[in-house]
Amino acid sequence: MIKYLFLLLLTCSITNLKAQSINEITQDKSHSDRPPFDSLKSGSGISFGKLNNLQIYHLSKLGMVWGFLKYYHPAVTNGSINIDTELFKVIPSLLATDVEYVADKTLETWVDGFGVPPACEKCSVAVLDNSTRMMPDYSVLFIPDNFIKRFMDKLEYIKNNRAEGSTHYYAEMDSIKGIPVFTNEIPYNKTGYPDAGLRLLALYRYWNMVQYFYPYKYTIGGDWNEVLREFIPSFIYARDSEEYETACLSLVCRLNDTHANLWGVPKLDHRKGELMTPLQAKFIDEQLVITDYYNDPDLFKTVFKKGSIIERIDDFPVKDLVKKYSPLIPASSYVSKMRDLPGPYGYMLRGNEPNVQISIRDSKETKDVTMAREKWNENMSGASNKLPGYKILKDNIGYIYPGYLMGKDLEKIKVQFAKTKGIIIDLRCSPAVNMIPEYINWLKNSPSSFSRLIKGSANIPGYFTMTDGPVVGEKSKDNYKGKIVVIVNDYTQDNAEYTALALSTIPNAVVLGSTTAGTMGDVSKITLPGGIVTAFTGIGILGANNLDIHRIGLKINKEVKQTIKGIREERDELLEEAVKIIQK
Repeated sequence: MIKYLFLLLLTCSITNLKAQSINEITQDKSHSDRPPFDSLKSGSGISFGKLNNLQIYHLSKLGMVWGFLKYYHPAVTNGSINIDTELFKVIPSLLATDVEYVADKTLETWVDGFGVPPACEKCSVAVLDNSTRMMPDYSVLFIPDNFIKRFMDKLEYIKNNRAEGSTHYYAEMDSIKGIPVFTNEIPYNKTGYPDAGLRLLALYRYWNMVQYFYPYKYTIGGDWNEVLREFIPSFIYARDSEEYETACLSLVCRLNDTHANLWGVPKLDHRKGELMTPLQAKFIDEQLVITDYYNDPDLFKTVFKKGSIIERIDDFPVKDLVKKYSPLIPASSYVSKMRDLPGPYGYMLRGNEPNVQISIRDSKETKDVTMAREKWNENMSGASNKLPGYKILKDNIGYIYPGYLMGKDLEKIKVQFAKTKGIIIDLRCSPAVNMIPEYINWLKNSPSSFSRLIKGSANIPGYFTMTDGPVVGEKSKDNYKGKIVVIVNDYTQDNAEYTALALSTIPNAVVLGSTTAGTMGDVSKITLPGGIVTAFTGIGILGANNLDIHRIGLKINKEVKQTIKGIREERDELLEEAVKIIQK
């Protein structure tokens, strides 16, 4: 029985974890009925020579002013001005001077060209109260002496007389999901390698989206203002599409957000490898351990034992590969980064050579084995999903594996589990159905909100407020009466983490396992020049008491970790402990 359930866990893969997010961000979310500007699709015509530190500093200030105008100036927010075109008008004259006053005057003259916004006597203001999570951050725009005072006064006027409304040409808030939707962004995808001006535009575009609409900006760590200045050379001097894609990846990795990955990057995908070593592995106690096999060939079972430790891959020590590839893995937490490194979306077990040499160590010996890689595909997730999503274990204990649930299962589960001692809900997977609120209402007999939501604003970009999340639970004669144990680990992410958060509010429920991914919330799609698609978490989710979960994970009542010994014995130690809790 334990071995059967252990197979259930092993078939829950990163592919399943990320499928929903990938499907969402690759769909067109633009709700605007206005066509995008047609100019500049073939390039900006901007090139750069060798830049000195002062010029880079001027370009960083330009990027901040450009983003401020994009989201605040009424002539831009109503779609009258193409903000991309305007950027390329000012760059040459800005770089033509080494005098800071002259550079500021150049920016001032440029801003004057946008026109003076009409006075907005009833513009709402950002209020700092108990519902405030973040006040608007205008970087260096309003720091005394950073610009000439006359120019700062003009920027202040624009800020105080912005366009009111939740729908702007370049950004709006989804009324249902509460996430920012970035409309009318031209992909400039005629070539995978945009010119230098468009590459700089990519940096400005992403940096300002984060600056004004990222609900977890306060968790990034470091100075986001310095990130803009730091990355200008990387984007401008990228010599080919691979270097440009790498610069984009390095930038989004700074968010420490698992959702902030890249799609549509053929050079990076090739660098990862078109072939996959057909082994499933994960880090346990800082060691890379074989946990299962893709396609399950008998040869691998005899040569590669479960629980064996991979020490080297193609003569590279695993610890060196971790150091090399960690900066290229977007992840909200350490555990999710280490989870993804050897996974099907990571680098460590992929390659382009048909064969790979692996040095493995088990309890008896160390040996080198050469094996064939297989063509990588997004369906490499182990055994096929032909198993039920629920089952009654021995000792009359109910078991639910949400990754295999079907929409019609709940009514059957209610009947079969009505007199069980307890229910184990195994959320080490991505739920195949939405368990909120139906499952939670059945299990929880008192209604309450289980989360707080952080939402941004297109009306006041950069302003984030908190509201109560949905209320779940209802008193009914059909409420379940037994114990509830929720199993979680680093595979508990997105909907699984959100579901576990809701389940944790059930009185006397026990959350058991190890640190979760620390990544929840619907995803906002971002398109960058060159047709690169990326994203970030568009809505923040906190615990009911404003408890941070992003980059941290859920609160665990009882910590239990998988061990190398347990893998070798094909035991599911977390499930065993969950059974013990219900038996007691």
